[in-house]
Amino acid sequence: MKYPTSFDGRSTPVGESACDVETQRLSTEQARATPSFAKPVLLYDKWRALSDTIPHHNNITPAFIGVDILPEMYIMDVLSGPDNGTDLPWDFRWRLFGTTHRDHYGREATGMLLSEAALRDASAAGSYKVAQQVMKTLEAIFFLTEFVENDMAVKSNSTVVMPLSDNEGNISRLFGCSAWSKF
Repeated sequence: MKYPTSFDGRSTPVGESACDVETQRLSTEQARATPSFAKPVLLYDKWRALSDTIPHHNNITPAFIGVDILPEMYIMDVLSGPDNGTDLPWDFRWRLFGTTHRDHYGREATGMLLSEAALRDASAAGSYKVAQQVMKTLEAIFFLTEFVENDMAVKSNSTVVMPLSDNEGNISRLFGCSAWSKF
């Protein structure tokens, strides 16, 4: 089955054909051993060095992140969820959607709800599931998404998602980065 891979409802990103999307979770050790995870692991190590608990979102600044990671960055606000008095899953709104992601999808997603993107895009659906898991476990999660045509991976992204807290210690944002590879 071919899945859309573009947030605007097109069946494909600009200049690319439809493809299957496969997502695989990796342990921290597996991510460290995989070259495509170099930037996500670097950001994870910076995040871990901030605090023994979940770092405050104010600690995430361009100077902290570094210019080489900024284009692959994303930050999402946590909007709602079971801990906010509802039975619904958490939802998220992109506060920052790095230029590498914008160029890949052919659309700016800053301000967009992840749940809405997940309805139109298979890779966003995988990200939505991972974001839910991060909210439940309060731990960083590494995952690999492969875009497959004719049983061959044509591109992939290597991603980490991490929680950030507010002044009251609640999880108020998720952030991370994705390194894209074409084969």
